[in-house]
Amino acid sequence: VLLFPQVMARNGFVVATVSMLVAVLLMGLTLHILAVVAQKVQRKTFQDALAASVGVAAAKGVDITMSLYLFGTCASYLVLISDQLQAMFAPQLDGWTTRFIILTIAAICEVPLMVMRDISLLAATSAFGVFTNILVAVDIVYECSLHVAAHGVHPGVTAATWDWGALASAFGTYAFSFQCHLIFIPVFF
Repeated sequence: VLLFPQVMARNGFVVATVSMLVAVLLMGLTLHILAVVAQKVQRKTFQDALAASVGVAAAKGVDITMSLYLFGTCASYLVLISDQLQAMFAPQLDGWTTRFIILTIAAICEVPLMVMRDISLLAATSAFGVFTNILVAVDIVYECSLHVAAHGVHPGVTAATWDWGALASAFGTYAFSFQCHLIFIPVFF
């Protein structure tokens, strides 16, 4: 969500807004399909619904890709936290923010979550995560509105850049920002 201003700048305001709405529509549609499948097969976890609908082998493949995805997500959040801590306490943190330490902490945080059979216990944290994303998005819109009201629209703002690489990158940002398919079924039930 914090990259949305950069996405807007690289794609132009109109293209970024339309592409974000398309991404939200596609994600909403896939969440609907996921809920229908989970209800049809009467399973309460993403993994169980997947195994019942497409088979155990495909579900294991998705489990592996989910594990890699979650590990990467956790590591990127820790890199972000590390960068913020280094900016605040640079001399005191020498040696504590290396890649090895960040990846080790990510593995320690992720492994207990990966072995949980029922993630419905994490529903409260999911609601907190959704609330946090909404709060950050509202704050960004509010702060940008204050800036535009005080200083006007920046002369470099464009409606569309038609940079296809930036547009593809924007969909990656949207997918990362609006990720919730893994935790949707426990919250749905």
